[in-house]
Amino acid sequence: MPPDSVSRSTALPTDRLVTPASLAEPWWRSFHKTGDVSVLHVDLTPCVAREKRAMAWLDQQEQARCRRYLFPRPRREFVLCRAALRAILCGELGCGNEAHSLHHRNNSNEIRHH
Repeated sequence: MPPDSVSRSTALPTDRLVTPASLAEPWWRSFHKTGDVSVLHVDLTPCVAREKRAMAWLDQQEQARCRRYLFPRPRREFVLCRAALRAILCGELGCGNEAHSLHHRNNSNEIRHH
């Protein structure tokens, strides 16, 4: 992995990884499984096309939050991780992207399924 690249891992309480059909080429993959928990690797290397696809998954609040980042790297990390989380939730819950909202409050994230 190049020195400028970064990866994030996310633990999910599942033994499978479901990707929505609308994402032919996801930017995350299964990294490790232990029992019923899967750890995912999110590719955060720069890629304009991938970042554009990821931005389309974010709602208006998340897009506004993304624009507030002053530097490209944290902006890219936020959009790719947040969009991956949304897509994974859609696949796991069998719902569309509009069926849930993610809110950042008091240094924690809240997920609401509508």
